[in-house]
Amino acid sequence: MNNQLENINQAIWELKQMIEAEPERRSLRRDLLRFFFESRQYVEKRSGIPEEERSFLMLQERDSVCCVLLHGAGGTPVEMQPLAEHLFSQGYSVYGVRLPLDPKTADTGFGEYIRSMLPGEKGRQNLQKIRSSNSWSECLSHSRIVLETVLGYSSATYLIGFSFGATLALELALRNPLKGTILLSPALVPASNRRHMLFKFWRKIFPSLVKNMAPVRSTMLEFIDNVRTGLKEVPEPMLVIQSADDPVISARGFQILRRASTHPGSRFVLLENGGHVIIKGDRSPKVFDICSSFIRDI
Repeated sequence: MNNQLENINQAIWELKQMIEAEPERRSLRRDLLRFFFESRQYVEKRSGIPEEERSFLMLQERDSVCCVLLHGAGGTPVEMQPLAEHLFSQGYSVYGVRLPLDPKTADTGFGEYIRSMLPGEKGRQNLQKIRSSNSWSECLSHSRIVLETVLGYSSATYLIGFSFGATLALELALRNPLKGTILLSPALVPASNRRHMLFKFWRKIFPSLVKNMAPVRSTMLEFIDNVRTGLKEVPEPMLVIQSADDPVISARGFQILRRASTHPGSRFVLLENGGHVIIKGDRSPKVFDICSSFIRDI
């Protein structure tokens, strides 16, 4: 596998060199994006990820606006598929990113943690697997590489994230030249329900234990705390959509983003209802229409 990855990386490097020599050749940029996507598919396949849960690419035959989609912490690219199909039908190209998170450990990861306590090398390998596959820094780095590749194909690129993916999108938007950013149920301030408060309490008392037992939730909370406390202003256009009855994310985050926005084209839509997963269910058609109209109007 290492030799094949080296060959893939070499081919990508050669394509980039060709693009630098002939920047006007759009076909080379298209080839680079396709080849990069195929390399991601190859890695995900070799990692045992089911086909329906891998990254996806919907590329228009003509030059078009591009949208990069980031899923939530407990999901996979498949949850973004309906939105992707809607955007593609509107004439936009779409890249759905597979984040390096393990959805099986999204809540507690208790079973994996117990197996990691087994004596010997196998237990240590299990523990290392839990830690390495659920790092927010790895998610951010992985998303940045995809975004930079897509931007190399088209500067007219929008970043769209759901929940934890929206927090990643916000962080990347502050450091990359995007046409705009769409944040759906952005995980900026967790809802202060009993479950979250209990988790926060145990995380404070036993940080290492909780991080191993609930790696995805732990990495999510650590990251959103960093992003929220470091947020000052968002100068680029953004669309934020959240439901007022979201049981997972507090509307305080929605208001923080509204205050931070300085672009006159930014939009903020607070739905009366729809829960947390507004990319599915009865509210999703309205959400999709708002997204595509925002892209069309900016």
